[in-house]
This record gives sequence, structure tokens and C-alpha cells, in this order.
Amino acid sequence: MMRYSVLVLLASLICAASSGAAGNTSSSKLFELVVIREPDTLQCKHLSVRETHQYRGVPREGLFSNRIFATGEERIRFVAHGRDTVWDRTERLCGESHTWDFHVLLQNPELRVSDDIGQIVLQPSGGVAHSTDANLDIPPLEIFPLVTSGESSNRVDLVFFADGYASEEKDKFVDDAMRLAEDISGNQTFYTVKPLLNFWAAFTPSKESGIGSGGKPKDTPFGLYRDGTELRAVYYSKPEVARAACFSLGDQCDYPILMGNDPLYGGLGGEFTVITPSLANGALVLRHELGHSIIEVGEEYDGGFAYFGPNAAHNETLADVPWAHWLTNPSSHELSHALPNPSYPSGSGPPKARVERSVMPMQAYPWTLLNTSTAWSTTFNSSGTYAWHLVRFSLSGLPEKEDLRVQLDGKDLGWTPRADIGVDRWHYDIKLNRTLEGGEHEVKFVLKNAKREGDAQLCSVEVLEFGDETEFVATPGHYSLYPTFSEKNETSYRPTNEDCLMRIVTTPDFCKPCTEGLWHALLRRVDLIDDLEVGCEKDADGDWARTLELSLVPLAHLRENPVDVAESYTITWMKDGEVVTEFTNQTKLVDDGNAVGSYMVHAQYATEEVRVDKDGLLTSTAASFVGTSTCVVVLVILQAQALQSAFISLHTAPLASSTGGSREERRTADLRLHHQVLIVFATTTTTSPFLPSAAEMSFQDIEAGLAQRPLSPGSTVPQSPEESAFLGLQSSLSLQVFKINSNVQGILKLVDQLGTGRDSAALRKSLHDLTESTRAMVKRGSDDLKKLTMMQATLPRHKTLLQKTSHDFKLSLIAFQKAQHVSMERQRTVVEGVKLAVEEEESGSHEQARASSPTPSQRQAQILQTQLSPQELAFQESLIQEREAEIREIETGIHELHEIFRDIGTLVQEQGSMIDNIESNISSIAVDTAGAAEELTTAHEYQRRAGRRALCLMLVLVVVVCVVLLAILS
Repeated sequence: MMRYSVLVLLASLICAASSGAAGNTSSSKLFELVVIREPDTLQCKHLSVRETHQYRGVPREGLFSNRIFATGEERIRFVAHGRDTVWDRTERLCGESHTWDFHVLLQNPELRVSDDIGQIVLQPSGGVAHSTDANLDIPPLEIFPLVTSGESSNRVDLVFFADGYASEEKDKFVDDAMRLAEDISGNQTFYTVKPLLNFWAAFTPSKESGIGSGGKPKDTPFGLYRDGTELRAVYYSKPEVARAACFSLGDQCDYPILMGNDPLYGGLGGEFTVITPSLANGALVLRHELGHSIIEVGEEYDGGFAYFGPNAAHNETLADVPWAHWLTNPSSHELSHALPNPSYPSGSGPPKARVERSVMPMQAYPWTLLNTSTAWSTTFNSSGTYAWHLVRFSLSGLPEKEDLRVQLDGKDLGWTPRADIGVDRWHYDIKLNRTLEGGEHEVKFVLKNAKREGDAQLCSVEVLEFGDETEFVATPGHYSLYPTFSEKNETSYRPTNEDCLMRIVTTPDFCKPCTEGLWHALLRRVDLIDDLEVGCEKDADGDWARTLELSLVPLAHLRENPVDVAESYTITWMKDGEVVTEFTNQTKLVDDGNAVGSYMVHAQYATEEVRVDKDGLLTSTAASFVGTSTCVVVLVILQAQALQSAFISLHTAPLASSTGGSREERRTADLRLHHQVLIVFATTTTTSPFLPSAAEMSFQDIEAGLAQRPLSPGSTVPQSPEESAFLGLQSSLSLQVFKINSNVQGILKLVDQLGTGRDSAALRKSLHDLTESTRAMVKRGSDDLKKLTMMQATLPRHKTLLQKTSHDFKLSLIAFQKAQHVSMERQRTVVEGVKLAVEEEESGSHEQARASSPTPSQRQAQILQTQLSPQELAFQESLIQEREAEIREIETGIHELHEIFRDIGTLVQEQGSMIDNIESNISSIAVDTAGAAEELTTAHEYQRRAGRRALCLMLVLVVVVCVVLLAILS
């Protein structure tokens, strides 16, 4: 049975090897370093290093970012290609590894440092490989999918971790997590980017239910607690456990969410998003804190300390406003942007954006319990120059209107609580459409119901004043510069009045700049192309046809549930470097009889939510090589599957079955099945130029378990530094092939313009530079291919990948060689035409030239005469010698290409000789199989004879025993 399964596996390998790998392959793996340290002392408290999935736009030197959290800690993230680069940065930040005395998480066992530090090392599967910290207990995690859209390797994954949920509360935890995930991704906030996200729930039972208070955590996995009794922040006491839990999930955990089992308001942003499943506030806190984590933006509300990102401007100069492309520009001059800068005497200089006129005369965060004996009050001063004002505050523990009176200058403001809020916290705005008089004012909160003492709490209060409609536009959807005032009363600017949940947490959506930033942040981690797969299918006539199927992230018309946002995909296909217009916007191509070749697909996503994409994140490209236009291999697999079914039926039939035949017949049929499959393989070896050889995949290797190793080019995982170097060089060469093909198209386009009205010195220089750069690229590629061939000698499982790469490179060389021939001939024609034009201009023999039968060169000259002035003709004459020199240079380059072709031919011949051995190897296997059949038959005969002898011996023994017994008894 195992040998037969091996044959079916080989059939699938043939099919996989007949096409190239799809997708975008980086030159080396991406690694992510995360360091938590004290910003003042720079003392590291935690670090983790792991291989991460794609992170687009990472520069050669790596991508560095840092952020100060509300906890006072600094997080440093460094993403770069190559383990050594990341490890070097690790030791630069935290010192040499033998000096570390903090928690360390390493995914790759090769990165393990000395055993005397407190660290754990996690394998890619998530299992703990090494731990020297007896106090660190990674909790068991039971994972539940909530809202998923694709593989974690190409999605951003958000995981809810349970804290304070007892074992019997598992269903409650999953329900809470599902409600919140659906709330923020259903019809608002994250609903347009939902196809880029996965939401998961990770359950760990707690020994105690609920979260701690008064600064004391309960016995829970992550130790969540409130610092006091106020409905404010919820802190974690076991960050190292939370880090290890998320780290153990690998790609499945990008943003951990610690959810404490508490029904009331609370949360925290930073390294982890901490929330509670509060019905009124859970989703509000979650979406706000995720905005900080994913988009990496600061606050928009007043009284904060961090204002940064796409929603923050720190001066009025238009060029420094991150959302300048979103600004609303009404026709009236008073409300328009790009006004002259008054900082310059002449009124010139960088234009400034309009600032909406408002001020915050008072803000406070009392976080105080109210009582009936003494009302809470504060005073502030107003300039008396603003048209209207707003009193904004938040309360908790006050479910009834009769519980509290809110006053401004002794007048009741008519506060009414949210109907279903209960004792949870909520935010209230009371707008007063009148001008505050200049001078001092008082705001007061009077508790009227003594029964609420101990619960009633004033959390925050502020007063804002605004100009009239010509000075301040409060209309929703208006984008301008709106002042925001920090805790130090420093002014920055936000995009809208109150359209964004980063300012008003009760608002369900981001403003447009934040939404655009959300797209940018997510598309750095998600490629629009999920897969580009080569396959086969039957057509209406029952014939097999080659297919090429593109799988995109389900946006635009591919969404399961359409959104009310204008969006579209534009799909462009190229075959062998040429755009195929009839394939435009198709996601599946069916063989038209000429499928062999290199394919590249370019996907461009457009949405009204993104206006600027300077890093090209809304585009994606994938390539694939089709090595055979037939689907014979599919027939092999189908035949193998049919044979396998018969084989299984034969072996599972009862031994005494009247229809199953004798044991010998079954064994003979078994061998016939093996032989049949071998014959099928022998007859199809020539249909795929990339069939693995016997040296690369032997039956013994497969039965030993080596068949589980991924062998297709698209799924290769490096097993050693040498293999990693090989794959990196191969990816680099593939990229060079792509660039060569692109350059060839550019050369041909420039050649088409030679001798036309668009011909110019700049065009010829561009053609020369492009040709030279391509020739240099070809030389580098030839050297790289030689290196790959030498490296592959010790990596037999990558022979298929080398053959495909060599074939692709050869095709690109052929295309470049043809392009150079075309360029050379065209330039010769142009030079001859210019010569003729110059000669005729000097001799005045135009009439004679027209009277004679024009040759191609003369026709070219006639065209040039109508296009070139005498001065231009003189200039062309001066360039003739230069062009002829360039033609000779091209000829030299073509000779160099011939040399490269000879080198590649040698490589291909060596590879071909290995492939040619397959048929002889299979024939040898067939002969060995026949011999095995004879040996099995002989063995069976021997076994039967041995059985007869044993039976005779037993009979003799029985007779002897009987005789002895009779003799004794008598």
C-alpha cells in the first residue's frame, strides 16, 4: 500500500513540477524583532525574534519604528530580510546575549542563546522548545475561528484572549468575542477592510472569574485588574505570559486583544489591546484602541499626550498637512484653503490651510466619586468672543435623570442619561447656541440621590467654544484643520470636527485620513494576490485543458457582501513579456493551444477610501511559468487513483472470499498494478521537462518519510543556510528575468519610435542606456545561474527549481537577442536614411531621387526629409559615426549573448542527462518488480512446503505420543 501511495505522490509531483511557483518571493525571509524597554534607561525588559509573513515596502536596511505607550514603556519594532541583520540589531539594542536577564522569545532554535538567561524558545509550530524560566507558564489555548477571510500567512490576524473566564464560562467568552468581532466588522469601522482580516478567540480557563480591582489581580492567565474602583483603565500584570501566548500562535496572532470578564467600561491601548465585553462600551473601546495599534495614530480628543500619524498636523502649512488631499475646498474665499502665508511680508511663500476657530477654556479628569454633601465644581474664564459653546462630560453609576443635576453658572443644563446605560460609563454633550460672556464661569455637578454614593462618578469634563458659521464649519464630512488641545495646552490639528472615533469614541467610524491609513497599514501585511495556480480541467468536449487561475483577496466585485464604497480591480496579464489585452480583468485563463511560457499578472485595486498610494500598496504582481501545454499528467493521476481504488479493494477483501481469488492471485494482481503504474509513468516522462529524477526522489526516501518534505518550487522551506542562500539567489535571478523581459518590451517600444517624428537624441540615449543596463543584467544573470548550478549539486531536491529558472532565463535571453537584432537593423536603416538625406541635401539631387524607383532606404530618407530641418540634418550627420559605433557595440553584445547561450546550453545538457536517466530507472524498477514477483511466488511455494512438513511432523509426534501412552496404560 505504501509503495502504491508513493506512485500517486510522484504523479502529483510531476504536475506540480510542470509549472513555476506563483506569488511574490522575497530575496530572503523576513524576521521581526520586538523590544520592550525603559525609554529613560534604555534597559531592555523583553525581546522577541521570529520569522514573519510578508511586510511590504521593507527597505534594504530594514524598517525601524518605535512608540511610547501609556504605560511609559517604549516598544521598538524592527523588520528586515535575513536573520543575521535582525540579530545584529538585537544585540545593538540590548547588548550581547550572555548579558540578558529578561524574557526572550525566539522562534528559530538556531537563535537560541546561552542557557543562563530567562528565556523560552518556540518552534514555528508553537511548541516550547526550551525554557529556563520556571515562573513562566504559557497557558493552554483553545482556538475558535470567529470571522475569517483567508490564510493567516496573507491576512492580519486579531486574537481575543480570555482572562477571568472560568472553565464553565467558555461559551460566554466565545459569544462575547463573536459579538465584538461582528460589531466592528459588520457595517462600520472595519467593514470595508474585512477581507484583509481574521478574528480568532483563544480560550484559557481562569481559576477565578472576573478581573481584579484596587490594584490586585485575580488568579487569571494574564492578571487583568483595575487600579481602583473607577471605570477607567484595565491593566495587565502578566505581560510576559500574554507575549508568549501570542508568540506561540505564530502568523495567527498579529494583534492580541486581552478581554477581561467584566460587564463595565474599561480598557487600555499599547502593546496589547485590553478591553471588557461591556455591552455599551466594549466595541467603542476596541475600535478606538485598535486604531492606535493598527494604523499607529495618536489621539484626536483634547487633553491627550500623543498626537501623530495621518490624523495629526502640527502647523498650518498646507504641505505639512497629511490629509491635504482630503481637504474640503468650498468656492467662497473665506472658507477656502491654500491662502497666502501671512508669515511672509509679501504674502507669498508656502500656502497655509484654513484653521477652524475654536478654543478649550476648561478641561479636567476628576475621576471622583460624587456625594450629596458637597457638589463638584470648577471655574474657567471665557473671552466672550465665540458664537456658541459645548459642555462635554462623562459619567458612570448614574442610571436615572433624577440622580444628578449638571449646572453652568447656576442654570440646570437638563442632563438626561442614556436609556439603557445602567451604571456603566457614558459620554454626554450639551450644546448651547449662545455666546458665553467674557469673564469667569462655573460648571457644577450636584448628586441628588444619596443611594448612588459609592457608585456615582464624574470621569471627565470640558468646555469648548466655537466661532460662527463663517469661522467654524461644524458640518459632518467637512475636512479642514480643527484645533486639538493637549494636556499641556499645546495645539495640533485634526481633520474633522467630530467625524472620527479617534476623537469621539461613540462615533462608529474613522475619518477618511484614518481610513486611508488603515488601508495602508493592512496592505503592508497583505498581498492582494492570494495565489496564482496552474492546473487542468475538462472542457465541454471532455478534453483536458491547461488553466491558470488567479485568486485575489475578495475585494470589489469579489466580495461576498458588497459595500457602499466605490471600488474596483483592474487585472492585466502578460505572457512572455507582452501584454495580452484579451485577458484583461480575467481571473481564470484556459489554454488556447499555446499555453507554454512565462506569465505575469498585475492586480490594481482602487477604492474611493484611498486617494494617495505613494508606496504602491494597492498593486500586486505575481508570475508563473507553464512548462507544458498538455494535461497528460492529470490523466496519469486519474489512472493512478483508479488503480489505487482497485488495489485497496483487493487488499481489503476477505481472505476466504469466493470472489477474491487465492492469496497468490491477489499478490500477482498487486504486482501487476505496480507494473501498470510504472508503465504509465514511463510513457509520460517526456511530457514534462521537470520530472524529478530517481536520484532526487527514490522510493526508499519516500517510505522513510522524506516525501513529506515540500518539493514544489512554491512551497520550498529552507532546511539549512546553504539552502536559504540558494533560494535567495534563485529569487534574485527570477526577479532579474522579470526585469529583463520588461526591459525588452521597453527596448522594442523605443525602437518603434526611431526614424519617426518622436525620434530625438534623448530617445536614442534612453535606448542605449536601457540596452546596456539589460546587457549588464544578462551578464549578472548568467553568473548567478552558474552559481546556482554549483549550489544545487548539494541540494538535489531543488533540481526542478533550477531547471525552471534556467528555462526562464533562456527565454529572456532569446527575447533580448531578438530585440537587439531588431534594434540594430532599425538603426542601420535610420542611419542609411540619414546619410542619404544629408547627401541629397548637399548635392541638390532631390528630383533625381524621387524620379527613380525608391528603395526602402530612400523611402526612409524621404520621410526624414519632411521631418528634419537643414540644421537637424547636419546634426544627424554628426551622429552617424556615433550610431554606427553603437551598432558595432550591439553586435559585440550579441556575440556575448551567444557565449552565454553556450554556457546555458551546457548547463541544460547536464540537467537533461539527469532527466534522461528517469526512463531507464523506471525500466529497471519494472524489471526488479517482475523479479520480485518471481521471488514472492517462490517464497510462497516454500512456505506451503514448509507448512506440509510441519503438519507431517505434528502427525508423527501425535502418533508417537499415543503409542507411548498406550504402552504405559497397558
